[in-house]
Amino acid sequence: MKSQKSLFLAPMLVLLNFQTAMAGVVGDVKTFKSPNGVTESCIVVNKLPLGNYSKGDVEKENETCAIDFYNNSVALCPKTWSTSPGTIIRDNSSTGKSSAQSEATNCSQDSSMKSIAKFKQTMNRNGTSGTYSISSILYYHFSRALNATVDIPVAVYRTMDRKAHYDRVSSKARPSSAAKMNLAGWGHLKNAEITPSTYSPTSDLFTEDGQIYGAILKDKGERYGFEVNGTRASGWGKGQNMDFQKTPGFMALKSSKPMPQAIDDGIDQAFRDPKMSKAFNGARPSQVQTTLWMKEISEIVILDYIFSQQDRVGNIDYRWFWIFDNNGQVQMKKEDSEVSLARKGNIRVGSDIASLNPVLVQKTSIGDNDAGGMVSYANFTKATGMLEGIRHIHPDTYTRLVHLAHDFEQQGGNFKALQGMGLRADSLKQTVGNTKMAASILMQACESGSLKFDLVSYKDAYKGQFQSNPVNCRNP
Repeated sequence: MKSQKSLFLAPMLVLLNFQTAMAGVVGDVKTFKSPNGVTESCIVVNKLPLGNYSKGDVEKENETCAIDFYNNSVALCPKTWSTSPGTIIRDNSSTGKSSAQSEATNCSQDSSMKSIAKFKQTMNRNGTSGTYSISSILYYHFSRALNATVDIPVAVYRTMDRKAHYDRVSSKARPSSAAKMNLAGWGHLKNAEITPSTYSPTSDLFTEDGQIYGAILKDKGERYGFEVNGTRASGWGKGQNMDFQKTPGFMALKSSKPMPQAIDDGIDQAFRDPKMSKAFNGARPSQVQTTLWMKEISEIVILDYIFSQQDRVGNIDYRWFWIFDNNGQVQMKKEDSEVSLARKGNIRVGSDIASLNPVLVQKTSIGDNDAGGMVSYANFTKATGMLEGIRHIHPDTYTRLVHLAHDFEQQGGNFKALQGMGLRADSLKQTVGNTKMAASILMQACESGSLKFDLVSYKDAYKGQFQSNPVNCRNP
């Protein structure tokens, strides 16, 4: 892979005022010129004041926003699999081809081109799956406001010359007839890029000056099996969302027993389903693993409740990590293995940490977050009572959610930042309302005594330190 200069725009990049707004999006703006003379924008959206953003987040924002679509080391490839259309951004530098040459063959069958990000636009039409581009940006910022453990990728706002996108990507998208939703999505997108008025409301897909817009992000991970996504035996919709609540981590979250007894209770209940027990080969997940799942799932449930997510189950991923004790400091190290839970035994610990009492865990990531944020989406988290069923939560998660709800009520700094994320008016209203409702549900559980503040971090679980921390329900 070549240096960033081969992938990203450097001397031609223009940095505008941090408070510059475009189509309701406020943040740090970088501009690019298409060959057609259209000025495109990438915006690092203003951060939520409550958010805990890492140095890596800031670096990834800047790196992602610096990607130059018109650099010859970048190829734009249509995503013609799964359910929704999108653009895969690939590093073309090692192929010996120009961007145009790679794109002429639909970027197909070229393993030397590494995917560096994806560009996802909104698509909500008959026969398509639900996709709202701003949703990925919402998940990124709200996950940092909750100081979430679950991995959620950085996402930035990007516009592109509509004609350039059609010529380079949409016109070359030829999904198979078997990928019905993807095929339908590309059909609607092609028509709209030629004649924007065919898509309504036009503002969901295009800026006021006619550019297509969406989010750029890079997600990572392998798809979970039954262990977190559930058996999905009850079919799409409410059924599989109820199955999701029968996994070991979720059953432990719903257990009325205190930690760590809730862990054993949750595993026992989950393993009553022979399919679930078989998925684990009868081997019970560790205390550290189950605690980690509990915290991650609680965060996913809160976020999905807020954003009315309709397509979570089946879209939850993982990466393998080792947790170990390095001179009294609990640390985590990624394991470069993509094996499934059933093949977990094939993973061997490295000699560098073998003597440090390592524990292998699956760490959760959710990068497919674009079926949220719209009022029209089915909120299966709400419809199946997931939040009401939670009996354990980390005190920091609860505190941050309540503070966010209070801020929205008072239209404080977090509310103002949310207003600058480019949401539709009805989506903004729903997001604020659902945040308040989520906080209210957990407040009521706190006041009734049914909610326990004994969910700890994976570091505390590794050390066997399970403690309950008293929290002021209304003013934590």
